[in-house]
Amino acid sequence: MENTDKQAEEFLKIAHQFKLGMLVTEAFHPKTIGLSHLAQTDIPKAVSMLQALDVDLLQFLSHKFDAADTRNLIASFEQTLSKGHTIFLCGCGATGRLSSAIETLWRQQWNASRTPASDKLKSQVVGFMAGGDVALIKAVEDFEDHTEFAAQQLEDLGYGEGDLLVASTESGVTPWVIGAANYAAEKVRSGKYPKPFFVYCNPDEILIENVERTKEVILNENIMKLNVCVGPMAVTGSTRMQASTAVMYLLGLCLFLSYKSIENQEFDPIQAAKAEITSFRDFLAKADLSGLAPFTEAESKLYAEGNYIFYETSPDYAITVLTDTTERSPTFSLYPFENAMDPLQAKQLRHSLCHLLLAEERKVDFDNYREHSKDGWRKMLAGREVRPLEGKAWEKYKGIVSKERIYEHVFTKEIMELRKAYCREHSVHKILKIDKVASNFVFTLRDIDAEPYLKFVLDISVLKGNALLEHTPVSYTHLRAHETRHDLVCRLLLEKKKKKKK
Repeated sequence: MENTDKQAEEFLKIAHQFKLGMLVTEAFHPKTIGLSHLAQTDIPKAVSMLQALDVDLLQFLSHKFDAADTRNLIASFEQTLSKGHTIFLCGCGATGRLSSAIETLWRQQWNASRTPASDKLKSQVVGFMAGGDVALIKAVEDFEDHTEFAAQQLEDLGYGEGDLLVASTESGVTPWVIGAANYAAEKVRSGKYPKPFFVYCNPDEILIENVERTKEVILNENIMKLNVCVGPMAVTGSTRMQASTAVMYLLGLCLFLSYKSIENQEFDPIQAAKAEITSFRDFLAKADLSGLAPFTEAESKLYAEGNYIFYETSPDYAITVLTDTTERSPTFSLYPFENAMDPLQAKQLRHSLCHLLLAEERKVDFDNYREHSKDGWRKMLAGREVRPLEGKAWEKYKGIVSKERIYEHVFTKEIMELRKAYCREHSVHKILKIDKVASNFVFTLRDIDAEPYLKFVLDISVLKGNALLEHTPVSYTHLRAHETRHDLVCRLLLEKKKKKKK
């Protein structure tokens, strides 16, 4: 009890630093004020409203490539890769997941080459997040508030001389991310490490005035700053939709195009980035996404009736679908993917409404489910092994962040039978499949072992050749307003408006 009281007293001393209402990323967007009504009455129009904001975001990103901080990042990427060192990307929550996703896309690019040079290149980018790979599913309690944990994770991953750190936080205030940046900044003093980058999405003046820990980072000459302030969010919540999209697209483009500069000295990454963003912006502005509305209606109805959905996709797109679905949990207070092998979790009634399912051509095999789970994770992560947190430093969290705990989150065929056994009695599971056929992304909804009864085809042929977009699907969940239960979006937005009126 004394320990709890002491912790409470310590937090109250710094509580003012966690009051984030003044931050732009915590504000709702004036252009989505009518979204709550449209989400109930006209879903195609609601999706179009979000679509328009993303088009605006892409215009912002195009201009961002004229800025010195973006050019500095590309130059640092080029130098680190050309010298054979490693680029470390990190973050908490959404930025941690996007860091891991960028690494996965990078590895996918080089897996196809299968040469000694490509094997070296694919290992030169490491994406990680607070809590290790198990946090891809659900954040590890209290990790993001410990600055020292970030330093320990960097050490465990082998961060060494010549390596570059890019630490991202949409809000700009996350202690764990700040701890990573400060740790890398201390290494710069030796003259053997490049300056790390701190990526954030709120105005400098607001952060400097209100958050002391962020002020220290912004004023630190050994840390490079990259401000990606895109304005208020379409839907407020921990995911921070537009900020996450901007950070991932910016970092991904800079990384993929920087290597092209190494291969070809005549190549101009700035002009290439602008051309790719313009191509994507034109595509998104013209795309007819009204075909997503029936999926939203159907999925919402299934959940309301006490049923569930599997999102089925190939390993190539699994990391994107995983991050999109797991990000719903903190944003909309939904239950995360359960640990299928934990008897206590499996028996409880609070299971995730949806679950990732890897497309596989084999039969269910419970006798070897652990090996299948390992193989599933390996495929989803483009060939790399999972990264648990191990050793004395993590003894307190051993039962949460271990390798065994990660593999107990099952995405292979076995999860279908497991969820049938422990989910609500008489409930059913449907399968929503995301697939790429030729130059189209195809979305279908069906009963298990049946033909689809809903289908939507998105033609992406105009994006062929884009450095980043040809390696990843346009985010399905993002296009659907980041949540299928439109009534939930409505309720959250209405609550924000009520608080503002008070």
